[in-house]
Amino acid sequence: MTRRTRISIATAAAFGAVAVALVPAPADATTEPEVITPIGVRITDRGVALSQANVDRGAIVKFTVLNASKAQRSFTIAGRRTHVLPAQRGKQIFFMTFDIRGDYPYRSWGATKKIKVLTGVFHVV
Repeated sequence: MTRRTRISIATAAAFGAVAVALVPAPADATTEPEVITPIGVRITDRGVALSQANVDRGAIVKFTVLNASKAQRSFTIAGRRTHVLPAQRGKQIFFMTFDIRGDYPYRSWGATKKIKVLTGVFHVV
């Protein structure tokens, strides 16, 4: 074997070792799609109704907030707030992830101080 052949073999072996090292190891588990829990929030003049009162910890929640009251209102939960929703037709959608168990108070208030503040509690179990 000539010197040139030995160098070629050594070079090919080195490139092969680098190529094997760059191939990622197979994953132990596959990635599952996230499950999104839709929750409807209906605001009326008498109160706030949620389609579901609790979710499991780690849930991704899609809140669809609908203002069916006779006044402009806003809605807030866990630091997220809607803009002022027009009376009887306002709608806003937002997503949240609840990683910590506990009770999360929510609140809806009107554009003026004369409109009653509506409150409730959402539970993460």
